[in-house]
Amino acid sequence: MDNRIPKVIKDFVKPKKDETIEGYAYLAFEDWISEKDYLNNDWTLIAKIDHQKKNEDLTTISCFAKPINEKTTKVLFERGDWEIGSEFGIPYIDGNVDNDWDFEENIKYKIKGITLKPFVIQRHFHSYIPNRFELIQHFILYHQAFWVEEKQEFHTIEINGDINIIAKHLKKDEDFEVIYINTKYLRNYLTLTKSCLVRFHDYRRKFEKEMPFDSKDASYKNTDSSYSIEVYNENFVKGFKSYSRLLGKDIIRPYENPISRDSFKKTESDFIEFIYEVNENGQNIEFSCNKKLLSSYFKDTGAPNFLTPVYFNKSVLLKYYSEPKKYTVSSHRFTCLNLWGIDLDITSEDLVQVWLGDLGSLPKNDQLHWKQYNVPPRGTISNYRFETDFEAKFSSPSVEQSPIAHLLISYEKINTIFKEKYEEELFIELTENDKHILKIIRIPLTEEWKEFDEQIQALAKIFCDSINVKLLEKISLKKIDGKTIKGSISLLYVTLDEIGINTENVVLIIDVLQAIQTIRSTGAAHRKGEKFEQSLEKYKLNNLSNQNKIKELSIKLNNTILSIIENIE
Repeated sequence: MDNRIPKVIKDFVKPKKDETIEGYAYLAFEDWISEKDYLNNDWTLIAKIDHQKKNEDLTTISCFAKPINEKTTKVLFERGDWEIGSEFGIPYIDGNVDNDWDFEENIKYKIKGITLKPFVIQRHFHSYIPNRFELIQHFILYHQAFWVEEKQEFHTIEINGDINIIAKHLKKDEDFEVIYINTKYLRNYLTLTKSCLVRFHDYRRKFEKEMPFDSKDASYKNTDSSYSIEVYNENFVKGFKSYSRLLGKDIIRPYENPISRDSFKKTESDFIEFIYEVNENGQNIEFSCNKKLLSSYFKDTGAPNFLTPVYFNKSVLLKYYSEPKKYTVSSHRFTCLNLWGIDLDITSEDLVQVWLGDLGSLPKNDQLHWKQYNVPPRGTISNYRFETDFEAKFSSPSVEQSPIAHLLISYEKINTIFKEKYEEELFIELTENDKHILKIIRIPLTEEWKEFDEQIQALAKIFCDSINVKLLEKISLKKIDGKTIKGSISLLYVTLDEIGINTENVVLIIDVLQAIQTIRSTGAAHRKGEKFEQSLEKYKLNNLSNQNKIKELSIKLNNTILSIIENIE
């Protein structure tokens, strides 16, 4: 094999067309055959209806065939016409006048010892609604696939948490519909079902000029494909004088060995080594996170213990916060859907700490992600970690250690109390499109202004923007007038004072909400400038790091909410 030219470049270089007769290469489908569509490595076309162009009419359907041997290809390729129709696979009742009915539930077609079974079916609805291709449910159900309407795709969730596209079903109208299957998933499925895929093609083209002959036949055949092509002159359609038809089949073969999507078996190469110690010469020492190799309280393998602390820069968590629909992250655990997860802790050195053995439960790609942020040991584990993991105590981190966790608990609690007492929540529940904010709110992991802005906006949306104005108006019998009561925070002040909350506590919560609102308005939502700097100075945040700015606001907000809860209860 000559590898001097990259394959990706070769893919873009099309063979020269035979243009000795104008239009013949087009009618002879030389472009389609040269592209070797059936050898596509990424996506396999399994169904097609394309009548968009006046000069083309293209149709492809597919089915399974077994057994997989030379006889199968010989039998299928010895005739050019199709053994099945586009509706192959629809159940039917076969009956006669004697009322001897036979319900054909599992459609099969047998020819000379070969069995054909449906993979894609074209359903017809008598012009009431558009016709439509459908994949068999066995393929969809096996892959636990779900339909994504806006993308016209079937997606599947892998055991490692990856979400992959397994099929694209693109339909514009009656004139265009195609289905592509991810080739890897298709060929693996063929391996599991011990079958091959047979594709049937019926492609027709028209050309505006006559050929210098009445008709001409051509054929193309190899071990995996067989097409017959007929080019001829006719004038039965206005504007076209020559026509062609490609009729044929090709075969997609399975892999040699199947890959089961139901298992998550790991080999030694699936475990990464992490820094867990520094030797006397200042060199980092690493060891595998494979729990089978690690020591425990019950055995000494000569290797580090399963519960050996490993440390990481906090930026390791940014990946998981960026996909709240898929990952749930807190200061003490992160999970991927309900597939897998590990416990963690944030140390006094502001590092993420994880047990070496726990890292082995992560998929390899995630281990590689964590490896990038692995740092030599610095400091030690927290008291919370020691009490929960070694003394089996029920322990919770302090508000200083985990301010966001405490704040969200207080948020839920005050809403519950208001709901019980006034039949409505103090902070209106976030909309479906905003609920992810509750999963991404955090003390910033970095000092980047981007992160600071995101967290200020999150706090503002959860608290300032969600104040239940209608409830406060009902309780206080007052409304926002733009003068004495300028907005929702002012109305909250009046209402809390009205129901008898300690004035000092009222001032505190109003002060912190106004701080969040002002900082959001002068900096996060707009260009940062003098007003932003003045806001930070006013609320005594100007000399703090971005992380500590959010931490300070979160702690204050939590404490003031707790003080209101105590007054109401």
